Amino acid sequence: FLMDHLDLLTQIVILLVPVDGGLGLLLNIRFNAQELQPVGANVNFVEPCSEGICVRTYEKGVEDETFACGTGIVASAIAYHINDMHGHNEGRIQYVVYAKRDVLSVDFIDSESDELFYTDVWLTGPAECVAEIVL
Repeated sequence: FLMDHLDLLTQIVILLVPVDGGLGLLLNIRFNAQELQPVGANVNFVEPCSEGICVRTYEKGVEDETFACGTGIVASAIAYHINDMHGHNEGRIQYVVYAKRDVLSVDFIDSESDELFYTDVWLTGPAECVAEIVL
């Protein structure tokens, strides 16, 4: 499998593997990957499906699989693009993302340089409150 590690103010690990992979692998990476210690990382399984990509997300702090994580969904689309395209594309790039519960869209512009740099990044889709926590 291919694994990408992105630091987007939180550590995110992207695994390009079938999304029906076991929760054990998610947990193992979340807690045991040495380069991610001491805080660990969110972990996403990503694979091509239908007319986009399918993503499963395990979030640190929640310590469980979640419906989706916005940062993880964007990171998954960009990591998939990096590994799928083997180069740069001109213009706006868009991925339909099938999360655990909803269908989302990620679009961005790939830089024209040799650097991995993306601009005008958008995540769109439904959003609703799934929990209210009072401290």
